[in-house]
Amino acid sequence: MLNILLAPTVPERARLSNPVPPTSVSSPPESRNVLFPSPPSSESLPTPPTRVSLPAPPIIVASALR
Repeated sequence: MLNILLAPTVPERARLSNPVPPTSVSSPPESRNVLFPSPPSSESLPTPPTRVSLPAPPIIVASALR
């Protein structure tokens, strides 16, 4: 919820700070991805955690079996 609330505030500041420069228009998208990893995080977060959590249990099981 905090990310959603902070997301709108950051883009607005970027737009207000760099409303004239056309280059800023191309840069905001990149900053948005970094500042608002909502889309990427939803895709990247689920995958890494699952991969990390999966390998971890096997190691514990292997050590337990030993």
